[in-house]
Amino acid sequence: MLINAERTASELSLDTSARVVTFPATQIALEALGRPIMNTAIMGAFSGISGAISFEAIERSIRHRFPGELGDKNVQAARKAYELTKEQAK
Repeated sequence: MLINAERTASELSLDTSARVVTFPATQIALEALGRPIMNTAIMGAFSGISGAISFEAIERSIRHRFPGELGDKNVQAARKAYELTKEQAK
């Protein structure tokens, strides 16, 4: 389970047997994009915890949809979320 939160999974005191990974999607989006648009951060996080899609594929998709500076900023958000969640997935 992916949760957009600045607190850790244990700090949320969730009653679940699911594996919970938290990451600050809103904060990442604000830092990278200047707006609370979290789509690409969520995509990066999903790649980081699941491995179902490579980060390279996500980056290609982002750059195809958002060329130039906007693409760079969205890739930055996705990469930050990917790196944060990849560490938690270990």
